[in-house]
Amino acid sequence: MFKIMPAAPETRRPERGGIKGAILNVYYDPFKWSLMKSVLFFIVGVKTASDFVGFDPLSPSPQ
Repeated sequence: MFKIMPAAPETRRPERGGIKGAILNVYYDPFKWSLMKSVLFFIVGVKTASDFVGFDPLSPSPQ
């Protein structure tokens, strides 16, 4: 009644070397990409928090 079609083979990217190949390797691997985003956002958050040391949002504004 229903014809089951075989799964299509995954398309393979050509292997590249150097910096561009490393970046593409990280980008196309879901685990590595998620890990890289998490580490980068953590570093940006730490940098932003260190920039706000001494900032008091509840202090009265100078007039």
